[in-house]
Amino acid sequence: MDLATRDKVIELLRSEINKTQDTVIGYLEEAKNVQNENEFLESVTNDYKRYLNEIIPKTRCSNVNLSNADLSEVDLSNATLYQADLTGANLSAATLNYTDLQEANLSGANMQETRLYGSDLREANLEGTDLSGAKYNKFTQFPEAFDPNAAGMELIEG
Repeated sequence: MDLATRDKVIELLRSEINKTQDTVIGYLEEAKNVQNENEFLESVTNDYKRYLNEIIPKTRCSNVNLSNADLSEVDLSNATLYQADLTGANLSAATLNYTDLQEANLSGANMQETRLYGSDLREANLEGTDLSGAKYNKFTQFPEAFDPNAAGMELIEG
C-alpha cells in the first residue's frame, strides 16, 4: 500500500471514529436527560407521599371515597377514616397505627405488610382483603368473629 492510500484509509478511519464518538456522546446526553427526568419524577412522587404523610393523618376523612387509590407505604397513623370507601385500594406496607377504620369498606384491598397497631377496624368490611404479613398488636380492634391469624396477620407483642 502506498503512502497516499494509507493516508486516505487513516483519514476514513478517523472520520468513522469521530462519527462513532459523536453518536456515543449523543447517547450519553440522552441517557443523562432521561436520568434527570426520572429523578424529577421520583422527587415529585416523594413530595406527594410526604404531603400525604403530613396532611391525611391530621384530617378527618369520614365517608371519603378512596376506592382503588394507591396508598402503598403511606403513613396514615392517627387518621380518621370512619366509613371510608377503600374498596380495592393498595395499602401495602402502609402505616395505619391508631387509625379509625370503623365501618370502612376495605373489601378487595391489598393490605400486605400493613402496620395496624392500635387501629380500630370494628365493623369494617374485610371481605377479600389481603392482610398477609400485616402486623397488629393487642390494642388493635377487629370486626366481630374476624380471625387475624387465619388472615395471615402477625401479632407483635409489646
